[in-house]
Amino acid sequence: MATGTSAISNVLVNFAMRIVDVRFRWFWQRDGLCNILTWLSHYFALCLTLGKILTVMTRFTSICMPTTERKFWTKRKTYSFLIGMYVLPFLAFAFYPFQEAAFASTPDGYGRYLGIKGDWYKATKAIGTVGYILFFFTAVPMCGLAICRLREDRLALTSTSRSVPKYERSLLVQATVLTGTHLLKAGLQYMIPNTLSSFAEPVLLLFTSPQLRMELFPRFYRNRVRNQSIPLTTFSNSAALPNSPF
Repeated sequence: MATGTSAISNVLVNFAMRIVDVRFRWFWQRDGLCNILTWLSHYFALCLTLGKILTVMTRFTSICMPTTERKFWTKRKTYSFLIGMYVLPFLAFAFYPFQEAAFASTPDGYGRYLGIKGDWYKATKAIGTVGYILFFFTAVPMCGLAICRLREDRLALTSTSRSVPKYERSLLVQATVLTGTHLLKAGLQYMIPNTLSSFAEPVLLLFTSPQLRMELFPRFYRNRVRNQSIPLTTFSNSAALPNSPF
């Protein structure tokens, strides 16, 4: 929920920024408004990155720490992570709205918003890039360890040995695509890669999760559900994913 809220808010802020900067002109205090909208874009983008890291952590603990998962994700710790997910990006980009805006000259004299002036602009890009790289160095190891654990569980199972590898491939595809889009976002940090990265996770989950497709499109999967003898959630306790608040 928190990750989805950040993703949608980030895209809406980017569209609002486009409207202010290009479509509807002559806003009062345009430089300050552009700074605030850009600050919100950076803020929600970093919130989204941290939220995805926490989402991967819930999968990792569910698969690799099945006996201690509930002790790890206590209510206090979960709320602390949620608060930190929003507070840390706020503190990291708190300087942005108070800086002087930079504009590129245009033939009509209105100008095109570029960002803020000085070294603070470089600091903003550096903070955002560090967040994206952090996702790469945390998600890949955790997903790799989770896949190894699933393989170990598969060797101990006989009746479900055909279905677990499919889940392993699904987890590997998700890790590869999501980290790839985040690296693209780190290199470009423009609107199109930003949107692709924001919505890569839910779209990819729709394609890789049979349970989600059954919930969203029950009519197409009704016969398959009736004929299915062993659900995925009964494979092993370590393969069951929790309802993540992130």
